[in-house]
Amino acid sequence: MTLTEELSKSDQKWLLRWALWPAGLYLAGAFLSIYSVLFLPLTLTVVQYYLLDDKAGNHRPGLWFCMPLMYGLCFWCITLLPGWAKQLIGDQFWVGDFYISQCAGELLLFFIFNTWRWGWYTFFNLFAYSIWLLAFKLSEGSPYPLTSGLWLYLLIPIIGFFTNALTGYGLIKAVETTD
Repeated sequence: MTLTEELSKSDQKWLLRWALWPAGLYLAGAFLSIYSVLFLPLTLTVVQYYLLDDKAGNHRPGLWFCMPLMYGLCFWCITLLPGWAKQLIGDQFWVGDFYISQCAGELLLFFIFNTWRWGWYTFFNLFAYSIWLLAFKLSEGSPYPLTSGLWLYLLIPIIGFFTNALTGYGLIKAVETTD
């Protein structure tokens, strides 16, 4: 069974928006100013709120506005980690912080949706994070690092689109009823 056969038309449309909107938000921020990218967790929370509000089965989407607190808490926890653990997260700890906070956000999602199957959202967030780690690792020795130049405006939004699609799929699977 293919993904398009598995998902309803409304889920396909929702998943496309879940994947595109954050990547577009990053791209707009990158073009406007590097400082606006620093506010990505806050603006992303607003975008994700609207998408969660549009997802069937939610009853308290406003709880998602607690995510910046999760992000800040995860950031603080990462700064407390010993050096070897920070090396596992990598130099791009802001990406790790985002995905770890999204995993912690599964607690909020449990209260947002009528039905929730634990683990799907976290699994796909960790999978998406591993893709980012691999991408950053592969670009380390490259003369064209992922964090500068054209790659900043081209490759990061493309990877973001696919990783957002993964996390969105995890969310769809988590709210799916098992009847």
